[in-house]
Parts: sequence; C-alpha cells; structure tokens
Amino acid sequence: MEETPNPPHAFSPRLRFVDSSDIFWDEWRGTGLTGTAYFAARNDKVPLIVAAQKNDLQTVQHLLASEEKIKLDEVGLEGESALHMAAALGYLPVVEALIVAGANTSLQDIEGSTPLIHCARFCPPEKSVDIAKALIAGGASPLEAASYDLAPVPVLGYAIQSFNLPLTQYLTPLTPLDYPTDLPNNRYIVTEALGAASRSHNGVVILKYLLEQGLPVQTTDLCRCTDVGLTDTETSFEVLHRHFVQAQQISTEELSSLTPSILHATRGAGKQLVPAFRALVESYSVNPNHRDVAIAVLSLGQLDLLQTAINSGLQLGTVLSVDEVRQIVNGRGRGKDFLQLIRDQMGLPQP
Repeated sequence: MEETPNPPHAFSPRLRFVDSSDIFWDEWRGTGLTGTAYFAARNDKVPLIVAAQKNDLQTVQHLLASEEKIKLDEVGLEGESALHMAAALGYLPVVEALIVAGANTSLQDIEGSTPLIHCARFCPPEKSVDIAKALIAGGASPLEAASYDLAPVPVLGYAIQSFNLPLTQYLTPLTPLDYPTDLPNNRYIVTEALGAASRSHNGVVILKYLLEQGLPVQTTDLCRCTDVGLTDTETSFEVLHRHFVQAQQISTEELSSLTPSILHATRGAGKQLVPAFRALVESYSVNPNHRDVAIAVLSLGQLDLLQTAINSGLQLGTVLSVDEVRQIVNGRGRGKDFLQLIRDQMGLPQP
C-alpha cells in the first residue's frame, strides 16, 4: 500500500494551467477549500477512490466483494473514478481488479479525460504501457480524445505531450497519424510532436521516432521549430530539416524563403535571433542575400542581427533599392546605430 502522492494533486490536469492558490477553486466548487487543500479533499468522500489512489488493493477487493452496494463508477469532485486514479498513478493490480469488476473504462471526467487519457497524461512511463494494455483489453479505445486548447487530442497526443516514449511507441500503430481521419488536413499529432520537441530533448527523440513511422510533416513545419541555433543537443529543427533533405523535399531556395517565418517564430518564442540566423547561414546554407531574408533582417530591427547578417555576406545594396529600405525601416523606431549601419552598408550620405 502507498500513501497518496505528495502533493496529492500531482496528476491533476488543471494545475498545469492554473495557479493552485487561486480563489477560483473555492468559487467554482463551493467547497470552502482552495489550492492543495481542495485537491487533497476532492476524492475523499468516495472510499473506493481513496483506496485506489493509495494502491490499497486489499481494501479495493474488500469493497468490491462487500455486501454493501458499491458504486463502481462513483466519482469525486473532478469527475474522476477509482479507475481514473489508479490508471493515473500506475497501480496495475488495482486497475485490473476494477476492470474485472466491471468498471467503465471509457468514463469521462469533467474535462472529458478517460482513464486511458489519464494514463497517458500522468502515469509514470515505466508503468504506462501495462496500464494502457489492461485498459484497452478492458474495452477502452486508443482513439478516445479530450479537448486541449479546443482541439480533440487523442491518447497518443497526450502521451507525446508527456514525453512518454514507451507509450508513444505502443499507441502509434493503433492511431492514424493524421487523426482524426474524418476531417481534411488534420495534423494534431504533428502539432503535439513539434510542440514536445521544442520543449525537451525527450520530445526530439519522440519526433524522430514518429518521423520514422510516417508522421505527415510539411516543409513549412520548420517555421514552428524555434530551437534552431541551439548547440547543446540535437534540435527539432535539425531533425526535421534532415528528414526533408533525405526525402529530397526541400531546397536551399525554399529554406531561404522560409527564413523570415523561422526568425519571427524564434523571436516570438523569446529565443535569440543571432544564433538562429548564424546557424541558418552556416549550417543550413541559407542565402543572406535572398530578398526575403534581407527584408526580414531589416523588419526585425535588431542591430546585432543586422551586423551578423552583414558579417555573413549580406549586401543590402544588391538586394534592395534605397526606396525599399526606407519603406521598411522608416517610422519603426529604429535606433541611430541601426540606421547608421544601413547607411554605411549602402554607401548613403549622412542625413
């Protein structure tokens, strides 16, 4: 038997996005509790859930065999059943006992999360595959989905979000990589894979695996990889670019055309532009004198980026006319040093 995890809400979906001390919890549920106290108490009125989340198999079996009428699928304040909790925490014997007793493997909590989705989101990776196998054998569908940022994300998507490679490998053959297949151009799995790869090296490993399995990526997806220029580890940009090169799906010209979007996405993610630009030119052969690249460098308005581009071979006068440069930089609050560097580059007189 194990004690309830500390904190007891470690597997709660909402604490990923909402401050646990927010008074919103008290107003929403009317319990008089906030933060950790609310989550610790959210299931304590249901004995079967209490036993399940403590991994107390003996008490679970006793309750299931009791002459008292046990509501097998009774839920707590968040809509989670005993099966939800056991699946989230990786307690396989408890999961199996509940399934044999007839627990609903497709029951949804208040967020639409099923026990299988709970497994994908919160279960320790080393236990998750066995839990998932038990749930699927008990009737759960690997195509179950719950909304995340208004998109219907399937179980595989949540496994990717959790950087859970073993579960990803188990679920991939069971899930269309263009899920859902009843709508055109659906790329939710691509979105989850690129998002995970941008946050963690484990996500990059998952991206590599999914590419090997036929993940339907597009060259424009390079604009969503904001880790270009990082050198401490293999990046999602490196992996994705190599995939396109090996498949002969991208040219230097196309990558140069994509560079403005890559740089804007990099800045939007709060990453440094100079290492990204330098990597694009030096490692990926982007042409600094490509018209779109020159326009992007000027429109971003960073002195160090402009200097790096010039050092990399940018010749503004051969790419853009004086009128075009003025149109790009005028009225944008560029610093004096930035404007002076442009004049020096283009041989313009002092104002």
